Amino acid sequence: MGGRFHLLSKELFLSSVPGAPPTDEECKKFKTPSLTKKMSEHAIYPELGIVMKSVLDAAKCTKLRFLDTANHKAADGNNDSKATFNDGGIYIDSELARAATDFTSEHRGRSRMKREDLDRRHLGLRSWHWMDIPFEVKGRAENAAFYFKGKPPGYKATANARNASRPMKSAKGSEQVTVEREIAVEDGLNKTGGGEEAGHADEDGDGEAYGVSTQAQEKSTASGTRSAPEVNATGTASDPHAGDNPNDPIKIKVPPFVRLSKEGEESLGQFMEYMLNVQKYQHRTFCYAVYVCYDMARLFYFDRSGAFVSEPFEWTDQNSLLHQFVWKVAKLANAGQFGDLGHDPTATLVTDGLARDKFMALKDDPKLPAHIREGFEKAIAHNCPIYELQIHSLPPLADEWFPDELFPPSRESASASLGDAGCLSSESTPSSSSRGPAHLPSVKPVPRRFLVGRPHFAADALVGRCTKGYYAYDVTDDDEKNWRHCFLKDSWRPFVPHRTRPEHLVYERLRRRGLTEGIGTLICGGDVDGHRAQLTQVQSHLPPENQPVPRAHYRVAIKEIGLPVDKFTSFPELSAIFADVIKAHHRAWSRAQVLHRDISIGNIMILPASENSPRSRRTGFLIDWDLSRLECELGNGPVEPDRSGTWPFRSALSLQYPWKPYRRSDDIESFVHAYLYLILRYHQTSVTSLGGMVKGLFEGVSLRKGIKVGGDVKLSLFGKMRFWVISNPELQQLLQNMIMGCAESYDKIDLVAMARLYGFQQSEETPPDMAHATDLTGLELDDDIPCAEDSDIRPTNTTLDAGVEPGPDQDPCIVKGFLSEPGGLVKLFLAHAACKRLDKDSDQFPARKHEDVYEGPISSLNRGIGSISTTGSFLSSPMSLELFGIPSGSMFASSHGLSSVSDTSTSAAHSDSRKRSRSLEEPVAGPIEAEGPESEPPARRFKRLKKLLTRGRK
Repeated sequence: MGGRFHLLSKELFLSSVPGAPPTDEECKKFKTPSLTKKMSEHAIYPELGIVMKSVLDAAKCTKLRFLDTANHKAADGNNDSKATFNDGGIYIDSELARAATDFTSEHRGRSRMKREDLDRRHLGLRSWHWMDIPFEVKGRAENAAFYFKGKPPGYKATANARNASRPMKSAKGSEQVTVEREIAVEDGLNKTGGGEEAGHADEDGDGEAYGVSTQAQEKSTASGTRSAPEVNATGTASDPHAGDNPNDPIKIKVPPFVRLSKEGEESLGQFMEYMLNVQKYQHRTFCYAVYVCYDMARLFYFDRSGAFVSEPFEWTDQNSLLHQFVWKVAKLANAGQFGDLGHDPTATLVTDGLARDKFMALKDDPKLPAHIREGFEKAIAHNCPIYELQIHSLPPLADEWFPDELFPPSRESASASLGDAGCLSSESTPSSSSRGPAHLPSVKPVPRRFLVGRPHFAADALVGRCTKGYYAYDVTDDDEKNWRHCFLKDSWRPFVPHRTRPEHLVYERLRRRGLTEGIGTLICGGDVDGHRAQLTQVQSHLPPENQPVPRAHYRVAIKEIGLPVDKFTSFPELSAIFADVIKAHHRAWSRAQVLHRDISIGNIMILPASENSPRSRRTGFLIDWDLSRLECELGNGPVEPDRSGTWPFRSALSLQYPWKPYRRSDDIESFVHAYLYLILRYHQTSVTSLGGMVKGLFEGVSLRKGIKVGGDVKLSLFGKMRFWVISNPELQQLLQNMIMGCAESYDKIDLVAMARLYGFQQSEETPPDMAHATDLTGLELDDDIPCAEDSDIRPTNTTLDAGVEPGPDQDPCIVKGFLSEPGGLVKLFLAHAACKRLDKDSDQFPARKHEDVYEGPISSLNRGIGSISTTGSFLSSPMSLELFGIPSGSMFASSHGLSSVSDTSTSAAHSDSRKRSRSLEEPVAGPIEAEGPESEPPARRFKRLKKLLTRGRK
């Protein structure tokens, strides 16, 4: 979550929630908690419940209720028995929600709590499906994830921070207002030098800035702590010497506010896990949250670009910010405005009807393949709520169209791409709901309707694309006989004009160019509720140096539901599947000039043979074309550190040299790494340390000047065979030929020039010669795919830094030989596919897990915590909200956003990357529980061992 927290003043946060605050008369109905010193968390729960219930009752809210869920969870199947509990939350109050979350007499009978606790607490069962606003409670400040009172260690007030009451002219210049400087000073001093996360490559490939700190943030004091940036009225970092002159504009020092102690990191991990689960199992555009620490609290707003954090406040007052916030939430729920509470208005709960009955019956349909029946059984397990989702297919926009094709597209090409799939009607009457440009052919968008249940997979990430995949049921047609199963992908795609485009446009282009095999079949796709109708908001308030691009909620539906590639039955079958997808990859390049740029085992699928199909075997197909680029868009010369692809399967060159432009050879090499991974996982090899080999080969990473680099082990692999397969000469020959083929290509690369032009100029030594590849001329191809020897390589002229202007044959990033064309690799796979051998072994990763040396608990929470943003926006009580252009509606429900004092332009996110360090949008995981003697203090360890010994004697 590095670089994605933005601090808001209490006034700004509350004003962003639609609705009027409670009147003084209404506030008299609110209750306050009765807190005592050294009160435990469990003692705070009933007090919090009393306060929340009083506000909901005062608002006469019948659609929400507060539940204390610190001890019990619903049997909704979302997590295993080791899952952590959040302490409570505001829940949807409906018949279905109560059936899942009610604390019944049976639960009371099994509970170990005291009778008085059972009577006082508003107990319920935690369910991620029905939670509206999660609550987290801490009794002691040192156990909290955030600072609530006092100054963090090492923080020193500046002259600007001390000058708290100097008046500032308003925007109109006619009145004097005062900026209050007494902001609660909170924490986040980085003791780890920026964390591992800074500069990690990102899977998006859209050139975003991920969690980048300014130079002011990165500078450390002699004690190793970091200084926080000063933010002025425009949100930019201020001069540390400014503010001494009374005529200078007011600048506010935004203090860090995240605790980086061991306890703080664990608490932050838990909190992030809660937010992840809510957005994973619900259809959300954003989500609120509440964090309570004894008598203090903070409010949160999370979307897919980051989070707003309120200043800390006391919630013990009768009219506290928490009371007012919950009052507004209750009023919105009463009015049915759940969209203003973050619920996706295009996702409709389906409780009955023919469509739902047929969806529920798919798990038992004998006509469906077994893996599809199993997928639908998972989708409806544990009474998971069923939703109807819509996909609006609208005409394309000019800023997302292909630069090598005329815009707008003709009606014929639009019909060829979309009409057969039912995305557009044949009517020519103009429609006001069509949000495309006025000069497009008049078409009437007809949204397609899909039923979905539990996601089949969901990315463990709070920010970024956050992709979720569903086994879906297309119920658009009026005739139920035409209803069909399919796969629906829901994500938050990045939007950069003329640089990014929706995935369905790529599928349409491939279809226009005659590609029908080896890729998924598009049903429809489009931004949810219309062109960029649902956009993230937090990014617009982050400073330019760590400002991500906006993200639009997006869905696409594909006809095929395939099997993961690791469900192959033998390595000869796997080779045939790889040959299929490489052929499709080549045709996409040669016919449509489209490069996939994200070859990984997750994007290679197996399509089972159909009874009605002439195919006699299972085939492979490529999915996830959302990171693809056209040939003309790949760029020449040094580029921003490339972020495309999945790190474990990226080419050695792209990992070693972050400023190298992406090329087709990088994708071809990614196929090799994907196959190597599957060999190591599903066949016995000579590797003595499997865990070490896999980590080094696929996960090796170092941080240099804020940029993550790797590929050392991959480079060394292409110089000498590092391992071999056991008792399988055919697979061993394939492995050796692939390795030696890659070695042949890398032997032709000037690594010194690569380091100078695209890397960090590390070495001036000439690398040693490597072995050449096996002769492949005797093998035959059944396709028109060129090999390296019959390809005509014409590298483009490239202008490089340092005044170097190489000719066509001088650019060292032009890969020649085996990796320059896919033909040689396809020959190898086709030759091996002819073998008759059932040689797939059991999964070697768990089978050899016992061989790994215990390294003690390693918390993933350390990654990127140090680069959390400490920017903020503040208003003091005397200030008029209209002075800062705050709209009367919600900034989160509107695509226009809030014009706060730290609004910045998204254009600054795309400046020269060499001047910045950037970090990956990492999945935020929960804490790894420390076990074993390495993590326990001696006294506790002694007690545990004594207990075990005593138990053994008995």
